[in-house]
Amino acid sequence: RAGAARVSVLRDGVRTEFDAPFAGPPILDAAAAAGLELPFSCKGGVCATCRCKLAAGTVAMAQNFALAPWELDAGYVLACQSRPTSDAVALDFDAA
Repeated sequence: RAGAARVSVLRDGVRTEFDAPFAGPPILDAAAAAGLELPFSCKGGVCATCRCKLAAGTVAMAQNFALAPWELDAGYVLACQSRPTSDAVALDFDAA
C-alpha cells in the first residue's frame, strides 16, 4: 500500500500529529523522524515502555512479547512494533 497514515498521539495531555508511511518504519520511529519523543527502551517488543492505547484506526504489530491477552483485548499496542493499516491512527499514551 502506498502513502502514509496520519497519526495522532496524545502524551502528557498534548496531542501531536505526524505522518507514518504504511510501508515504512514502525510508528515509534516515524514519530522520532518527525521530531516527537515517545517513550521506549528496547524497540524489540519486550519491555512495554512504548505501550499505548489504540484510540482509533488500525495497526499491525510485528511482534509482541510484552502485552498480555487482556491488554490486547483492551486495545493496547506497542508503538515500537506497530505500523499503520488505516488512513488515520490515534494513539493514547496517557491511558492507564
